[in-house]
Amino acid sequence: MPVVKPTMREKRRYILYKVESDAPVSEEEVKRASYNALLSFLGEYGSSLANPKFIRYMEADRLAILRCNHTEVEKAKAALALCNNIGGKRAALRLQRVSGTIAGLLR
Repeated sequence: MPVVKPTMREKRRYILYKVESDAPVSEEEVKRASYNALLSFLGEYGSSLANPKFIRYMEADRLAILRCNHTEVEKAKAALALCNNIGGKRAALRLQRVSGTIAGLLR
């Protein structure tokens, strides 16, 4: 398999967001709500450009990490901010920060 040059590699950003809800929510519900928010706001084409990938949900802190393309990070942030229910429960996704690495995100 040929090696991809760093200039040709897709640049990624990691978005850290907090799940605010009265009822407890599972990782699967947060993941599904995140993808649905992106799909409903950006559409299929926009979502494919953003290339989102759910990385992790820390249930104790109610923090989640989503990876996306660096050119579409503002649109992804807007889509996540518009999410107002998770698994049929009232909830909100509050954006905390954006970083180029997971380590930088969790500092």
